Amino acid sequence: MNLVFAPKDKWEVIVSKKIFETINKENINKKIELMFTGGRTANDLYKYLSKDFIRVKNCLNIYFTDERCVSLNSKENNFHNIKKNLYNNIVPQHHTLFRIKADNKNWKNEANRYEKLLPKHLDLLLLSLGTDGHIASIFRGGEAMHTLNKKVKPIIAPIYPKNRITITHNVIKLSKNKILLVKGKEKGKILRQLLENQKKDGHVMPAILITEGDIIVDSEAQKEI
Repeated sequence: MNLVFAPKDKWEVIVSKKIFETINKENINKKIELMFTGGRTANDLYKYLSKDFIRVKNCLNIYFTDERCVSLNSKENNFHNIKKNLYNNIVPQHHTLFRIKADNKNWKNEANRYEKLLPKHLDLLLLSLGTDGHIASIFRGGEAMHTLNKKVKPIIAPIYPKNRITITHNVIKLSKNKILLVKGKEKGKILRQLLENQKKDGHVMPAILITEGDIIVDSEAQKEI
């Protein structure tokens, strides 16, 4: 893992540069496969990215790391938040969002459907570090961390909303470029534990699955490492 430290007021600038570097190095005629995460840290980043992101001329396929089984208009819905914050609800024709339809009753079947949509490799996977060390909806001790033969799984999370659909470690392994977002003192403490490879209740933090890629840390988080 490559630690990248950024001043608090420049953190979004540095993350954005990394994202656009990945997009711009690809041929303009190639479809670029991206996977974005939800969460407060990511949503703030998407607001910052929005103006320049909608101008990207490449054909982008955008997938989602996970989804909560809530209504489409819920503030807990990752698709709703990304469409609103990154695109101001207007998605360019050459950008395609592949939504996880976790707002229906057949969420277990939806996991199978979504898995079939995923490309063999992602050009970029964007993840955010949770306050307990989880990434996407891969939680400590959960099935998604150790699943061998699935890329997407329905899970019951230890926090609300409990019913979710998430990628597994298999998707992380097959991503060409990875960025882990770490912002704020609380996340810095978690990152320190991660770097020290500490264990709790016999289970390693899910974020340990990211063995390659960039961890972009703001100055508040850096103080806790």
